[in-house]
Amino acid sequence: MKHLLYSLAAAALTTSCTVYAPMQPVMPLVESQGQVEVGASVQPTGRLEATAAYSPVQHVVVTGAGTLGLKVEPNNYLKTRQAELGLGTYWNLGPRWLLSTTGGVGAAFADRRYQFIGVEQFSGNYRKVFGQVGLAHHFADASTVGLTYRLARVQFDNIVDRPLNTVPAFSLLRHEASAFYRQEVGKGFGTWYMQGTMGLSISNLKAPSHTDTFDPVKDQQWYSAGVPAPFVSLGVVWRLPQKSR
Repeated sequence: MKHLLYSLAAAALTTSCTVYAPMQPVMPLVESQGQVEVGASVQPTGRLEATAAYSPVQHVVVTGAGTLGLKVEPNNYLKTRQAELGLGTYWNLGPRWLLSTTGGVGAAFADRRYQFIGVEQFSGNYRKVFGQVGLAHHFADASTVGLTYRLARVQFDNIVDRPLNTVPAFSLLRHEASAFYRQEVGKGFGTWYMQGTMGLSISNLKAPSHTDTFDPVKDQQWYSAGVPAPFVSLGVVWRLPQKSR
C-alpha cells in the first residue's frame, strides 16, 4: 500500500491543471445511534480537509465536510474553498462488515495554477449533487479497509482560462472511486485512528483528439474541468468508541 500511496501522490502533483479539485468520497464508519466521527487530513498539494458524521437515529447518518487550499508557490498552487452536506444510511452486514449510502450537495471555489513546460491557470465556481455507496471491513487488529464509489453531477460557472478566456457555463458527471485504510492508535481505546486514502475522479467528457474536428468549447471544457484527478491523503480520525465486536 505504501508504494501505491507514493505513486498516487506523484500523480496528484503532476496531473494537468484543472479547476476541479474533488473532495474525498470516503464513507463514514458510524454504525450506531449517537455515534460521532470527526476527521482531518492533508493532501500533497497542501490542501486541508475536515469531515464529520453523526447518527441521530439508528441507521441514519448526517455528514459534513470542508476543505481549504492555500496558495503556497507562485507558479504551482491550488487555492480552494469547498463545503459538502450529506444524508444517508448505514447497515451492519454481520459483525465485521458495514454498508453505507449517502446523498448530498456541495459548493466550491477554486483557483489552480500549474507550470511545467508552459503555465496553465483556471479559476471559477462549481456546485454539485452526489450519491455514493461504500463498503468497509473491520479486522481483528482494530484496522479497517473500505471502498467507496461516488457519482456526482457538477455544474461549473464563471470558469476563466487564464489569461481571461471565459468558459461558458456547463455541467458534467464525475465518477469517483476511493480506497482507505484506517488503523487504531493506542489499541483498546477505539478513539483515535490514522487513515490513508487514495482514489481517482474521472469525468464523462471525451478527451480532445487530433483526428477529431476541432471544437473550442469542448476543448475548453475538457482542460478546465474534465481531466482525470487523482487524490491521496493522510490524516487522523476521532470517534466515539465502537460497540464490541
